[in-house]
Amino acid sequence: MSKKYGILGFGLRTGLGLLQYLQDADIDIFDGGDLQAIQTLVTTYKKPGQHVQVFADDVACLKKNIGTLLISPGVPAEHPIIAQAHAWGITVQTEIDFSFDRLQCPVLAITGSLGKSTMAKMSFDLLCMRYKNVFLGGNYGTALVQALGKGCDHAVVEVSSFQLQQSTSFHPKVAVFLNLYANHLDRHGSMDHYLYAKQRIFQNQSKDDYAIVSADQPELIPLGCEAKILTFSTQADQRADAYVKDESIYLFGREITLDFHGHPKQQVLALFLLACIYKIDIQKVKEVLAHFVQLEHRQEKIVKGDNVFVNDSKSTTPDATLFALTQFQAPVHLMMGGKGKGLDLQDFAQRLQQYENIVSITVFGEMAPTLGKVLSHPNLVQVKNLDQAFAQVLTVLKSGDVVLFSPGFTSFDQYQNIEERGRHFKKRIADVPV
Repeated sequence: MSKKYGILGFGLRTGLGLLQYLQDADIDIFDGGDLQAIQTLVTTYKKPGQHVQVFADDVACLKKNIGTLLISPGVPAEHPIIAQAHAWGITVQTEIDFSFDRLQCPVLAITGSLGKSTMAKMSFDLLCMRYKNVFLGGNYGTALVQALGKGCDHAVVEVSSFQLQQSTSFHPKVAVFLNLYANHLDRHGSMDHYLYAKQRIFQNQSKDDYAIVSADQPELIPLGCEAKILTFSTQADQRADAYVKDESIYLFGREITLDFHGHPKQQVLALFLLACIYKIDIQKVKEVLAHFVQLEHRQEKIVKGDNVFVNDSKSTTPDATLFALTQFQAPVHLMMGGKGKGLDLQDFAQRLQQYENIVSITVFGEMAPTLGKVLSHPNLVQVKNLDQAFAQVLTVLKSGDVVLFSPGFTSFDQYQNIEERGRHFKKRIADVPV
């Protein structure tokens, strides 16, 4: 008799990926969403004759005959079904652990609050210079389970705090922890708990593994980390293994003249350290940077005449907006707004004043009234929506200026997701005459 699995939280990425992999097993699915839509997906993708049942995420639906309960990243550790499974002795495992335990290749894992998707894609492009079959996925867009049975030489896996929070066996050969800023505190409760979840990327590493972290945030390195630690600094900390000073990179003391091609410096420095670990020629790194296309909605630059429009719809925290501002010296017109997360904005407002190249700030959406009160700028305008915000910016835009659409808040006040919001912004750009 085949082993029976449960899947708690069924989405198009993790849940569907597990269903497709477990086609020789019976499965119970538990989800709090649209059960009819899930049933339609199950009917489409399950193996003929395979027994799959769909239930609400109610603890009363759980049965003792399940051997392993697999958890999707969006499910909190306190979920009653997880507690009941533990009480009954059912094995509880995250998708990232389940997939890693069956993976037949080394893993390069990347986490951080900002820029991890860009880092993952850059790393993938770099490793493709050395390996024939590299998998890219995890939180990036394709669940790690999709790599199983594909004969991969190496896997590049973006991992979120949600994926790491309940992970126990995930063991990357190389782990990159880019940065940490306030985010997901509604899930983790505090910055300490958020940091702890992120640091679990290192928990199984040994002295034969590598950890890459920011020397500018030394608290990211957990006590007792056994891996070889390499550090980078965007603040010219010469103690770091890789740092930037006067627009040059210093890699283990060697100066490298480089065109950053507008890419964030944290990712570029980490990429050079990866090249050293994987013994990939520095020239290959330069090729990756020269040909890298910025990911959609992530500081995506669109040139229109003499102006640069930046679609940073992925920015859903004030810290993400501050991070985006570090990339520009030209005059910036900042567009912000969306649905808030209940964060204290006083510190953000003070730090925003340090950017003297901001020539206007236009705020829109649910957060507009709050931002209008807390921010201080001579050219601060409050409007209702993105269309009005864009029209306002065009009235003050001058040749050579940058329009930075970095909302700093979630999209759920006026959009289904950050992708819809970003596409709306890009549509407005397309309407701008050259």
